[in-house]
Amino acid sequence: VNPGDNSCILEKYRERFSDNDFGLLSNLYASEGNPGKVIEVKVKRRTGKDNFVSCMRKSLKEHYQDKAVGMGGSFIIQEGKAKLHVMVRLFLIPIKVLSIQLPYILEYKPTRV
Repeated sequence: VNPGDNSCILEKYRERFSDNDFGLLSNLYASEGNPGKVIEVKVKRRTGKDNFVSCMRKSLKEHYQDKAVGMGGSFIIQEGKAKLHVMVRLFLIPIKVLSIQLPYILEYKPTRV
């Protein structure tokens, strides 16, 4: 945040800092909560090697190039199965243990209610 006018400052971390000793993992999306345009994406199957999120990211990069873009939303899996990345509670694990390969992929299959 710019202390002069309280506006947002967007900058690349690697251009301002040279360390790579620590990186907090997170997937965050913040908005003002106002109604706006909605993009609905329907998919049936994977057609290439990239996963859904990577495909969306590449499409946004191709369209907007170097402009700052934020996109957030929800996934609804109605059929089939998905492999989901589940963040482990890293703050509960001693730092010495983090070099061990931890299981963090969860296979999910929706059930009808």
